[in-house]
Amino acid sequence: MVGGNWRVAGEARATPTEVVDLIKAHAESASAAQATFGGPDGLTRIYDIRIGSVPGSAFIGLRTTDALVHAWDVAKATGQPTDVDSDVAQAMLEMSRQRISPEFRGAGRPFGEEQACPDERSAADQLAAFLGRET
Repeated sequence: MVGGNWRVAGEARATPTEVVDLIKAHAESASAAQATFGGPDGLTRIYDIRIGSVPGSAFIGLRTTDALVHAWDVAKATGQPTDVDSDVAQAMLEMSRQRISPEFRGAGRPFGEEQACPDERSAADQLAAFLGRET
């Protein structure tokens, strides 16, 4: 998350490994990303990212999805409920279904193969499965 935030801000900084430094780096990088997206051209300018060139209005959705899915990862790994914000998860699932095509999936690509997930599971679980996580 820290590295992704710095990419939004157009900076290349190393991500610390010590917990206390990582917490500080996350706060600082998140503020920088928010300031970039909130700038006059933050949502209209073009960002060159791993999947190609995208406008800020798309990149902010990808960053939101990234944050949600990593929160889901942590919750799953620590035995906590994975039902993160359902309204945001549903919106990001719909966006992901529109924007993530097969060429972005597989080994060496940004997303894994879509995994099965029953319709009755939470939107966050469905999003995680769509992005390649086993639920």
